[in-house]
Amino acid sequence: MRQGNVIGTSTELVASERIFIQGNTFVAPHAKLDATEGPVSIGRGVSVLRGAAVACAAGTGAAGASVGDGSVVGAGASVSAKSVGSHVRVGAGASVGASAVVHDHAVVGPGARVAAGSLVAPFAVVGRDGHIGTHPGVETISAV
Repeated sequence: MRQGNVIGTSTELVASERIFIQGNTFVAPHAKLDATEGPVSIGRGVSVLRGAAVACAAGTGAAGASVGDGSVVGAGASVSAKSVGSHVRVGAGASVGASAVVHDHAVVGPGARVAAGSLVAPFAVVGRDGHIGTHPGVETISAV
């Protein structure tokens, strides 16, 4: 069993003094962790794959952004969420917007989009190329 963290030699750590990584975590080469706007906390046993980016979005607050234990951020995925829970799977090329919350055991499929401020319930699945939250160009209809 692996002990400690494995951080790729070409991993980009921005504002590294505000990045906190628990044990047994893997951050692949060419991945990016960005704490410019606030702290980023990566839980135990997390995998951040090649080309993925995890960042604290502006306005997230002092708590910053977090990825919970045992979660996987897929290749080329972008996560600016306030919180990604434990044992969450974010698929390749997916994006999770600023201040979104993805609860434990949820799945955000490959290419899926979770809009800023959205909530993904525990054990929920956002399917491949699915969208949750606001959609550009979709008009809101109010009750009369």
